[in-house]
Amino acid sequence: MPHSTHGTIVLMGSGEMAPSMVEVHKYAMSLVEGPVKAAFIDTPAGFQLNADLLAEKAQEYFQQRLNSDLTHVAFKHARRASRAELQAAVSALHEASYIFAGPGSPSYAVKNWRGTPVFDAMFETITHGGCLTFASAAALTVGRYVIPVYEVYKVGSDVHWIDGLDILGHNGLNVAVVPHWNNNSGGDHDTNYCFMGAPRWQILREMLPDDAAILGLDEHTACILRIDDNLAEVRGNGQVTVINSDSEHVFESGDSFSLDLLRTADRPDSQPTSPPDGNTPTWENLRTQHEALLHEKYPSLSSVTDYTYDVLALLTAAREASDWQTMRQAEDALRNVVVDTLASLDLAPVDEDTIVKPFIDLLLAIRKELRDDRQWGHADAIRDRLIGLGIEVQDTPQGAIWGRQEG
Repeated sequence: MPHSTHGTIVLMGSGEMAPSMVEVHKYAMSLVEGPVKAAFIDTPAGFQLNADLLAEKAQEYFQQRLNSDLTHVAFKHARRASRAELQAAVSALHEASYIFAGPGSPSYAVKNWRGTPVFDAMFETITHGGCLTFASAAALTVGRYVIPVYEVYKVGSDVHWIDGLDILGHNGLNVAVVPHWNNNSGGDHDTNYCFMGAPRWQILREMLPDDAAILGLDEHTACILRIDDNLAEVRGNGQVTVINSDSEHVFESGDSFSLDLLRTADRPDSQPTSPPDGNTPTWENLRTQHEALLHEKYPSLSSVTDYTYDVLALLTAAREASDWQTMRQAEDALRNVVVDTLASLDLAPVDEDTIVKPFIDLLLAIRKELRDDRQWGHADAIRDRLIGLGIEVQDTPQGAIWGRQEG
């Protein structure tokens, strides 16, 4: 599978601020393209009263152990963050080339990152040659499937999976990441497999689809995913376990393995892709189309809608082909169409929903096509972005309906 320039994703089972992981951080920093500017984002522990103390501990660790400054990115709750706080967080993440996150609740982190500019900024760090170092709760979020640890282990909810951020899915990796794989802190009860224990873990395994792979991370152990090289390296004190539909593999510290072990032939975006066909617009055509819209004093709604549809088609094709440069261009074009084109529409005052309705309906129509093609990841991405904009989407037997979120 061809790869464009990507950075590195480091997943730690635990011990992210222990002396044993200093060399792992140093090695990960050495893989960053350009200067290393480190940032710690506190979202996974944002609900905890000691969230700021955790950030201070991380800053002290980086200063004393790594001789590096560490910026504290405060983003404890997506809904409660002011516009200024959101802008400050996004700006700090855009400047960072090494983003670090750790303990807390994986479900809380997913809820507050999904569909936000903060998540976009973290994701862009990878595409620009930077590094995401996610440990413990944060490590759980990067896969397609996430164990809601607090809800099951602390509250007693039935075992289940929730949707993750699926950062790894953009590279064809259909994965459930499970840190604390060898945890034994329970004393008189089994806490292996991220505190689930063997009986609950067996149920969770049976719930996963056949095409999903499992990446188990022992405590004080890191799996370093070098996307460009299609390679994973194991470092630290323990082992990394990979379970796929065919077999189970255990790797010791110092071992490496191909990321193909985490890919499955059944996932649509894991297949080698062909160049876009003649029906897919090229970036050059879209740029010409965008410039033409800008020269129209009163662009029609149909021309704007056609342009938006073409940009989304190019974005989908770019994702499937792992063409990250075109993907970024298409994402920028989507932002520009709102700023440059809609701002120039000379409309009488009308209800806001009347203006946005054609665009939301268009996105939901595209989402339906993706769901019909079983491209769940892309379909979920559209839903999540709409949720991030305050639009609730509900699937009914008659089709998807939408409305404004309350509050």
